Amino acid sequence: MHTKKEASHFSEDKGFKPYSKGFGITLRLFILILTLLLLMVVSHLISYRQNVTVTRSFENILEEIPHQKSIYEIQTAITDYIMPAHDILITGYPAEHEIAIALEKKVLTAFDYCYHLARPIERPFIDKIRKDFDQIRSLSNQIMSSNLSQREEAGRIMKKNGSTGCLFQRSRTRTRKITRSAHEKITH
Repeated sequence: MHTKKEASHFSEDKGFKPYSKGFGITLRLFILILTLLLLMVVSHLISYRQNVTVTRSFENILEEIPHQKSIYEIQTAITDYIMPAHDILITGYPAEHEIAIALEKKVLTAFDYCYHLARPIERPFIDKIRKDFDQIRSLSNQIMSSNLSQREEAGRIMKKNGSTGCLFQRSRTRTRKITRSAHEKITH
């Protein structure tokens, strides 16, 4: 066996004295933990601030969804309303009058709903769109009131007064202005 005592893994240093000058190990650990804790608090505050900003943006978007939907409803309702006047010129089908009356109610309901949700700065645009729709309605009524023998006359009315499509394009341009103002509200 071993008669000679082997040197231990850790050598013995007879002159070793613990470091006692300056900061002790406890104080060093405390400073390290305090620094990490401070970094965590700062990181949490930055995250919280970003979370508040994102939450506000989502709230603005949720607030705008019904508003944007009401504008879309006006666009689609006017598009649908235009079709019976065009169809009566093509087919001469008399039931288009009833369809036009139902669609007119849909357009007027969409205007009321949109006007209710509109901000004061947007109401003049909605009023202009409403005037455009009144012109579209007048032109459509003239076309639909003509009988089958007057289809050529109805076609001339369309050409003379501008097609309903041109009036609709003007209305779409105005609804886009409202949409842009809503987008600016969300992003600012």
